[in-house]
Amino acid sequence: MHKVTLLLVLCCTFLNGCMKANVNLDSLAKSLRSYEIGKLPFNPENPFLQRRTIFLCGGVNFSIAQTVNEQLLYLDRQPGHEPIKLLINSGGGDGTSYMAIRNTIKSIDTPVDTINVGLCGSSAFTLHQSATGKRYTCEGSAFIIHEGKGKPQKLVQMYIKDQEELLRTRCNVPADWLPVGKREFILSAEDALKYQIVDEIITKINF
Repeated sequence: MHKVTLLLVLCCTFLNGCMKANVNLDSLAKSLRSYEIGKLPFNPENPFLQRRTIFLCGGVNFSIAQTVNEQLLYLDRQPGHEPIKLLINSGGGDGTSYMAIRNTIKSIDTPVDTINVGLCGSSAFTLHQSATGKRYTCEGSAFIIHEGKGKPQKLVQMYIKDQEELLRTRCNVPADWLPVGKREFILSAEDALKYQIVDEIITKINF
């Protein structure tokens, strides 16, 4: 009981100190969440890693990028020639975190298949297009394409250029879609296949 009381006193003291220092607690909590969500200890015994499968679910952020990159590098060093399967269900997130995963995918020798298992939006869409193997999507999935936002502006422009390059070279979208500008395109699995955003629609993931 004394330990609980002490913990409450410490928490109240911390919060009171933040208020006196004019710290925006909502902003602080948001910053902590953006760095911690998805941060998992690396476990080579993960049964999905044994099946050469990596999950990217939720917002693309620094922690998720670190976790995914560790798994990509680990699987690239394992014996066998089966492609790595990157399963994505994400509405997007930080552009630099997307770039970190993309650059790792491009750097390893093992082909990486990307599979949209629910939603691929914003930077997660662009990551899906960065596959060095096949691009798959499950039935009933969706894609969202829109222009990157945020600051610094030069970094955002780099991301936009990367996205448009992938749309031009890997897909067959209508010419008037580019540049994307202020528009947003929401596509079904069937739309994605029509515009060659995916190579195949699948009904079952082969683990």
